[in-house]
Amino acid sequence: MTRTILLDSGPLGLITNPRASKEAAACGRWLVNAITGGATVMVPAIADYEVRCELIRARRTAGIGRLDAFIERVGLLPITTSAMRRAAAFWAEARQQGRPTAADAALDGDVILAAQASELGTARWVVLVGNKISPGNPVTKEDGTVVRTLWGELAWQLGGRKAFDRIAADDENATNAATRQAVHARREVRISPMRLDPSLSGAEWSGRI
Repeated sequence: MTRTILLDSGPLGLITNPRASKEAAACGRWLVNAITGGATVMVPAIADYEVRCELIRARRTAGIGRLDAFIERVGLLPITTSAMRRAAAFWAEARQQGRPTAADAALDGDVILAAQASELGTARWVVLVGNKISPGNPVTKEDGTVVRTLWGELAWQLGGRKAFDRIAADDENATNAATRQAVHARREVRISPMRLDPSLSGAEWSGRI
């Protein structure tokens, strides 16, 4: 089954940011190995919109160029009419259940992204909301799993608690998940361990898409 990863504005901003922060470097390493491991990575149009708005507002022309180059390499998932109609249904359902993902007057990017993901049909997909996943902002899942990193979230979404437990120590310490445990997890749910590629923190892209 094809594994497709859609990048939300959080990880997209990290990946295209030239500043080599620890979090940005880890996100870049994870992405390169995900692609090397056979995953299809795409940028939803709503995530492009959110990141691009801030770059334009800040007049960061170089950042816009990096964003354009990255999207050219991995591909853009456009927003279709059917996706927007599905997003409207998700928006209403979330509020009917008392679980809104944004203020009523705001453009709710999360439901649009979820709708875009659902349009992919039978392909196996993972949605990563980067600004809600960080060591300083852990997320507790319904089974009690506490996720702190993007690779922990990816493991949990693909394989649940069993896959997450393989990389739990790396998730807790925000360290590289390319460990013996990560190799075992990858065999079970096709998670690719991360490896360093400095291109994703500002240098020339050296990997192959």
